[in-house]
Amino acid sequence: MAKSPEKSSSVLSEKEAAYISQKIKIYNINFTQYSIMNVLYEKNDISQQQLAEDLALNKREITKAVKGLIAEGYIERITDEKDKRAYKINPTTKGEAVKKAILGIKDKWNKKEKD
Repeated sequence: MAKSPEKSSSVLSEKEAAYISQKIKIYNINFTQYSIMNVLYEKNDISQQQLAEDLALNKREITKAVKGLIAEGYIERITDEKDKRAYKINPTTKGEAVKKAILGIKDKWNKKEKD
């Protein structure tokens, strides 16, 4: 019996997530945090609200992941100059130092899948 395309793509997504999750363990981050770092490498001074929208996650998930990334030293929250109640999030020097490795994980997956 042949698999449906939807089923095949979801299995592929699960395999990709498992691969990435395994590779990011050495950085002491989870898949949600990995996704946040990828967004931050593309956008500077982003709010947690914007992260939640970009990643289609709820505020609680984003808050928990952001706190973990701050604790690990990968990102920092800076008070927004225009709205002192809001924060902007950016990678720290440590976060920038692992950028090539973090972005390379997805590239390695894509290369592995082509082989």
